[in-house]
Amino acid sequence: MGLLLIDEAQVLGDSAYQPIEKAQRALLDTRKDRIKVVFTGSSEDRLRGMFASEGRAFYNCASVEPLPLLGTEFALDLLRRANRLTTLPMKESEGLQAFEALSRVPELYRRFLSHYLAHPFEGVQSAVAHCRRSIYSEEGFSKRWAEMLPADRLVLRMVAAGQRDLHGEAGLRILEEELGLGRPAERGVPQNALKRLRTKQILIAVGQGQYRFEDDAFREWINNEASQL
Repeated sequence: MGLLLIDEAQVLGDSAYQPIEKAQRALLDTRKDRIKVVFTGSSEDRLRGMFASEGRAFYNCASVEPLPLLGTEFALDLLRRANRLTTLPMKESEGLQAFEALSRVPELYRRFLSHYLAHPFEGVQSAVAHCRRSIYSEEGFSKRWAEMLPADRLVLRMVAAGQRDLHGEAGLRILEEELGLGRPAERGVPQNALKRLRTKQILIAVGQGQYRFEDDAFREWINNEASQL
C-alpha cells in the first residue's frame, strides 16, 4: 500500500487543468486498492469546491478536514530553544502572550523570536510590533486594499468585525449607508462582492451565510490599520 500526497491540490479545480484533473481521477480510481491519497492546499474554499461540486472529476472523492494547528507546546519548545541563544531569556508567559498576539501563526512567531534575539533590549512588545509591520508590508495589504472595489472593502470590514447578516436587512442597510447609494442595496451587491473575494482566495465560506478570512493577518490588518486609510 502506498501513500500519495498532492500539495496545492486546489489548482486542479481551475478550468485550465480539467483534463489533468479527469485523467488523475481515472488513474487513482484504478489503483485505489493500492494507493491512498491525501490532498493538501492553501485554499480551503477551492478545495471544498473540488470535492463538493457535481460535475467535477473529484466530486465526492474526499472530505475536507482542517489540519491541526501548532499550539502551545510548539510555542514553548521554540521559545526554550531561543532562550539558549540569549543572555536575556524571555519568560514563558511573555512568549505565550506574543504567540496569541500573533494569532498563533507559526511563521509569525518564528519571526518574532528571531527579531527578539537580534534586539533583546527593545523588549517583547517591540518585537511583536516589528513582526506585524514586516508581514503587513511583505504581503502588500495596503496595495491590495487600494485596488479593491468599495463594495469589496466594505464587505471585508463587515466580515472582519464579525458581521454575519450580509444579505439580510441589517447588512443591506449598512451597505446602503456606507456606499452612499441613496436607496436600499440589492442583494446582488454583497453576493457579487463575496464571489470576487472568494475567487481571490481572501474569504472562505464556512457555512450558510458565514465567511472567514483565509489569512488572519489580513483580517487583523483591516481591523487595526484599514480604518486609517
